[in-house]
Amino acid sequence: MNTFDDALNVFVNFCENDVVFSSFHRQLTSIPGVDFDEWYEARRATGGSFVGSCDLSFPVDQEVRMSLMYEILRRIKSGGIGLQDFTLHFFALGKGAKITHYVQALNEAIGRPLIRELGYRLETLASELPQDGNAQIPAASIQIIHQATNVIQQSASGSHITQSANLTTDPELDALFERLLFAVRESHSDPDVLREQIDVVEAARSEATKPEPRVSVVRTLLGGLAAAGSVSEITSLIIDLLA
Repeated sequence: MNTFDDALNVFVNFCENDVVFSSFHRQLTSIPGVDFDEWYEARRATGGSFVGSCDLSFPVDQEVRMSLMYEILRRIKSGGIGLQDFTLHFFALGKGAKITHYVQALNEAIGRPLIRELGYRLETLASELPQDGNAQIPAASIQIIHQATNVIQQSASGSHITQSANLTTDPELDALFERLLFAVRESHSDPDVLREQIDVVEAARSEATKPEPRVSVVRTLLGGLAAAGSVSEITSLIIDLLA
């Protein structure tokens, strides 16, 4: 509770003003068709008068999810969304819960998934950059969000710079990963184990939805899941779809 505001201010300020991350900020806030206010009002409308009764469900498209999560943090930082108002609508933590518990719930639902996915994409970006530390890198190549509009034109300099920014997702693959997440949640009651297993699923999803996914990486990640319930069956379907 005592460090949340300061940490959030540092994070958002860095994303908006750092010479490299400001490009990612523009990408996250310029995805076509993402209307945060419309999505947020729809989520708020799912609840009743009980604490935590609203359904905080995000779209399955990973880049849209990132954009919405990022905007939630920006709005809380700016005061456009109140921290207490948001957490009481979306998190049911029971009697005795304190503000720190709600901050932790917010971090588990939004902060950790967003930072984790940004980390995966930064690792991928780093692996694609020249090994020569003195090499000049076109601004248009610093791209971690592939659906964003007007980002390449805003960031690129010089002439003859072109880049395609199209991304297609496989609805069947998205559906399988959502089924897998549900199966994992149904199979584990220990919150620490569940968190680790969800991290594994999200890492596999991140790799599987790349333009050229490494099937061996996805197979290895999914192989680390506990084979409970329908988990094994769903992971096999995912691998078969990618193969």
